[in-house]
Amino acid sequence: MKKAAVGVGAASLVMALLVASCTSTKVSKSKIEGNAVAVPESLQETGMTAVENGSMAGISFDANATTGYAWDYAFDEDGIVTEQSSSYDTDAHGEGIVGYGGRQNYVFRAVRAGEVTARFAYRRPWDAESQIYGVSVDFKVDKEGNIHITAIY
Repeated sequence: MKKAAVGVGAASLVMALLVASCTSTKVSKSKIEGNAVAVPESLQETGMTAVENGSMAGISFDANATTGYAWDYAFDEDGIVTEQSSSYDTDAHGEGIVGYGGRQNYVFRAVRAGEVTARFAYRRPWDAESQIYGVSVDFKVDKEGNIHITAIY
């Protein structure tokens, strides 16, 4: 009987932490304006948008932090492009309402000339098998320091 009570208590604590972390992650938007980059139709359900603007590029996805899923990424090579900022903006909703989705926004800055791929995954961070979406973005930084999104797949 005590085991069940501890399990329920632990589950309640985990849910409380998830809700608290989701409601406290709203930060100011880190969006940039620039030239829109076409997102393939096969990736439309991710809600992805992409822009490039000189030495900066922005990538944004639909997300819902209340589900435990989050976008993360890894570069296949370091030192060409770096993350300038990342933010999660919740959709508008009434006070006290939980479970609303939002947008995960990334702004990347050119570091040096070269080409690099960022592999994005929408998954539960603690469960490598939970990936729902995977998106790859190829960046090219030219000699003038301008960043270009050359492919999204």
